[in-house]
Amino acid sequence: SRVAFFGRMVLLFLAVAIFEEVAVRGIIFRQLEHAIGTWLAMVVSAFFFGFGHRGNPGATWVSSVAIAIEAGALLAAAYVATRSL
Repeated sequence: SRVAFFGRMVLLFLAVAIFEEVAVRGIIFRQLEHAIGTWLAMVVSAFFFGFGHRGNPGATWVSSVAIAIEAGALLAAAYVATRSL
């Protein structure tokens, strides 16, 4: 049914979002922060996050930059402020 399909899709996207956060901020950002400092790690991890979405349907370099700024940099800043994923 449509409800079951919608439920499965929500769970799938939730799992993908959790994986992205753990991979980018939980692993990549923390390692970069240790190696190159907080500010540069925020920029580099935001770049990876934004351009990691380049393969999405309809994605452009503009949308990748937007994702890098609004999700990559802001979520990295939230992580730095709270130290919690």
